[in-house]
Amino acid sequence: EEDAVTAASAETVVEAEGGTEDVSHPGAVTDAEAIARRLWHCSAVVGLHPDQAAGAIADFAVARGQPFAVVPCCVYASEFPTRKLPDGTPV
Repeated sequence: EEDAVTAASAETVVEAEGGTEDVSHPGAVTDAEAIARRLWHCSAVVGLHPDQAAGAIADFAVARGQPFAVVPCCVYASEFPTRKLPDGTPV
């Protein structure tokens, strides 16, 4: 089973064989190409509190024909003024 993909801060990333490793999250993948491979071959895409990336997560999953779930925290209404509920109410 593949490791979870997590973001890493610069202070916690160290060089490791085959890429970099986030020492605060052992086993986390921080190499961009490795992350891209995992996303390309994943069975589902999940975004937890993805901020402005929520739309990109949905677009990526739909384009790949993969199931997805996004659990947002903020709606960023000022950045996405055209987003509306099915009844036309602004989000």
